[in-house]
Amino acid sequence: MKSMTKDSAVSPVVGVMLMLVVTIIVASVVAAFAGGITSNEQIAPSVNFDVSYVAGISDTDKTNSVPDYSSSASQNNGFVFKLLGGDSVQLDKIKIMLTSGGSSITFDPK
Repeated sequence: MKSMTKDSAVSPVVGVMLMLVVTIIVASVVAAFAGGITSNEQIAPSVNFDVSYVAGISDTDKTNSVPDYSSSASQNNGFVFKLLGGDSVQLDKIKIMLTSGGSSITFDPK
């Protein structure tokens, strides 16, 4: 019968530990990529506006689409946008769409 020495179990234990460490490292790298840690997506800016409508000229005849002011009158109707907070805003990147019923109009600075 062959006698076992005390050093014979060192190599299998070290081998199992190395395999376990390599498995944990590979699993953590795969989980990091799958979890989106390296995502290149850009987050859309978030802003808070206060929008008010300014009516300088009122249209009293609601039966037609023609305004009832003289041709020499200046039009003062419009929207006022006040930035209340959030990210910085580039005015050339803003696109405004107004909808009412089935019709819409878009204001695009480009």
